Amino acid sequence: MQVANMWRESVAAIVCQVVLGTSGGYIANMWRESVAAIACQVVLGTSGGYSLLGQFGGDLPMMFGAHNPQFRNLLEKIQPSNAPHVQMASLSELCEQLTMSSSEEMLALSGFRADAFVPVLATLVAAPPSDSMDILLLACRALATILDVMPSAVDIAVAANVVASLCDKLLNIEYMDVAELALRMLERLCSSSAGRAAALHENGVVALLQFVDFFAVDVQRTAARTAALLCTDATSIPTLQSTGGLQLVHALTRSFDADIVYHGIDCLDR
Repeated sequence: MQVANMWRESVAAIVCQVVLGTSGGYIANMWRESVAAIACQVVLGTSGGYSLLGQFGGDLPMMFGAHNPQFRNLLEKIQPSNAPHVQMASLSELCEQLTMSSSEEMLALSGFRADAFVPVLATLVAAPPSDSMDILLLACRALATILDVMPSAVDIAVAANVVASLCDKLLNIEYMDVAELALRMLERLCSSSAGRAAALHENGVVALLQFVDFFAVDVQRTAARTAALLCTDATSIPTLQSTGGLQLVHALTRSFDADIVYHGIDCLDR
């Protein structure tokens, strides 16, 4: 217990330093000192800090991020205008940083802004530098992690036309690793009505299921679950039939895996 408390106090001190600046007191603004105090209370687990934290709304992440340039520098370096080797190194570092955050709150406090990163990553997924599979894969990994950790990023990704890019990657598979990440991301994106509408517009059922047998069983289950989500908003059976989706849905019901069969039947019931 004593070790845990010492660890939490150390983290609180670090948070205070981030807000106040590394030079010790060059920011003499009472507002920022108040924010630092609240941040410490949050890390230490006091209820007052959580209550006050909510009053700052969306401004708090920007205040923290202003004194933590790490994500800002990464954002600059992954831009499509940079050399591929710079993009690759920065995307790799971004993936590492994202995997260290287990919640949306942690990412927000670290200064990460989904509205800044997601559109850039969406561009890299849609049109990576020629002959650069590594950049495409790293951009997909970063985007998938963001969607896993930050539910609020789903709408941003849908607005950035990510669904169309992912469906295209699945309809024209070049790299299995990218395709698996595309399936994982589509499940997240189709949790929203806007995401489902975008996927149906891009022939999403076929994109999800036409090559499903080539994937491992757990990936097949993801594809089947997402197809069931899409069928919730499918306007009619003839629409699915005309695109070839209905035949693929029927094939799910003949799977050897009970979960996949269940989702196939669920597709038809909807």
